Amino acid sequence: MDSATNQSGSWPLFRQAAADLAERLLAANTPATVSLAREARDLEEILRGWEVVRPDSETRVATIERLFDVNRIAMDLLSQSSKAVSGVRTIVREPEASYGGLRLRR
Repeated sequence: MDSATNQSGSWPLFRQAAADLAERLLAANTPATVSLAREARDLEEILRGWEVVRPDSETRVATIERLFDVNRIAMDLLSQSSKAVSGVRTIVREPEASYGGLRLRR
């Protein structure tokens, strides 16, 4: 049996998780999230390679642990950026509001 057929079914799940994470990070569009998105894309490519050539156990464990680390850091960054955005006041136009149709809303 070759290495491509003797593989775990979890490789595509890890690869997709890295791809999804990179997309979420890019959408936040801060220097920190863009940088972390590059790392997530690098992990995605490494994981894509596993579909062709199975890695040794040490490489597999280290890569998956790094994906978990990147995910944890990303969730912290995304949480911070959403809190910052939700605390910003925005001006919205509403017909029933005073001040010429403008009102401050949190």
